Amino acid sequence: MTKRSSGNIFSVLTALLVIAVIVLGGSFLYKFTNGFNEELKTFYVTINDKEVMSSANGYTVSPKTGLTVKVKYTFGLPKNTDKQYSVKITSNYDKDNNFDFTVDGKTYSFGTGEDYTAGFDIISGKDYFILKPKGYINDILQAVYPDKEISDCANCEFKDMFTLTVYSYNGESFVTVLFTIKHTITGISLDKEEVKL
Repeated sequence: MTKRSSGNIFSVLTALLVIAVIVLGGSFLYKFTNGFNEELKTFYVTINDKEVMSSANGYTVSPKTGLTVKVKYTFGLPKNTDKQYSVKITSNYDKDNNFDFTVDGKTYSFGTGEDYTAGFDIISGKDYFILKPKGYINDILQAVYPDKEISDCANCEFKDMFTLTVYSYNGESFVTVLFTIKHTITGISLDKEEVKL
């Protein structure tokens, strides 16, 4: 093989390598800038192996199974940080589905962005947490307003009624996830008087 042909092969391989680096770099930037529409994301979460870069909706959470959220950093977590994330749960304002409830006779509106974190158990791991509601909407409201008389809101639930906000270690970045409490059927009872064969 001549020097010229080996030089050409080296040039072709170098060009292919440069193209591959450009393609991989472009893919990386596309993914972590939400299609070049946002700044580079250095903090995100995964739920059910799906990456959530800024926001997502449509999730359901059960008091039994909960929701597992993994916390991720694009370039790794900076050194000397005490914790990787913080969590807050508020109501999701929806003008079509908002409802009022009473606490010791005083009327409150659910969709005012109230902090409902106390209505949930948050089981924390190093880089993940499991979110579990303390029951259904009445139980959640009772946990937020302990030792108070709460009006019955059992039929007030609506899709994406809660907003889970996960903050980065320094609170400068965050991800929001909208979710609903999922009711599970524990059994079916039949009234013998009403059953006809």
